[in-house]
Amino acid sequence: MYHKAILSILIMFLYLQLPAQDRKINTIHLENISGEKGFLLKQVSTKMLAIVWLSPECPLCQNYTLTLNQLSQKYHDVLTIIGVFPGDGYTKEEYLTFQKKYAISFTLLTDKKKLLTTAIHATVTPEVFLYDEKRSLKYNGAIDNWVVGLGKSTKKATISYLDDAIVHTMDGAPASPAYTQPIGCFINDN
Repeated sequence: MYHKAILSILIMFLYLQLPAQDRKINTIHLENISGEKGFLLKQVSTKMLAIVWLSPECPLCQNYTLTLNQLSQKYHDVLTIIGVFPGDGYTKEEYLTFQKKYAISFTLLTDKKKLLTTAIHATVTPEVFLYDEKRSLKYNGAIDNWVVGLGKSTKKATISYLDDAIVHTMDGAPASPAYTQPIGCFINDN
């Protein structure tokens, strides 16, 4: 009996060590930027889902809205892009202003309690996570190689990590690279 109890505890411990996003992301309730509750990622029906962490104040997030809008339009039939604002440091008006100013064409949600942010281990804005239709993580990191360090960028991006990962995933191939170091504004404690 003692061994069965130990074995049960060990199995539970190992289960809890699985990547949190594999267990939880589809069941975390988020709000849209108007404050309506109840959005679940499992409601997304496209073959791929890209979740990108954003901040209304982050200059990189502001600059990448054009790229994200273009990718959203380019792959609209197979990809859903969702922008997530972590924490509760901004108001509904700031989110709506960001959406309007940058003509955001993809869904924007808030993660006020940072449940999704914590489950996925997002660290900076902008940081992107690309999932296939089974919601298996295919790519995590920077959108492209335009930014080479905080406050440092090249004239233009020469490698579009997210776009390349989308194409690889559509082709049933692993993204290469599957991870790049995201560079951006750290997600704060708000």
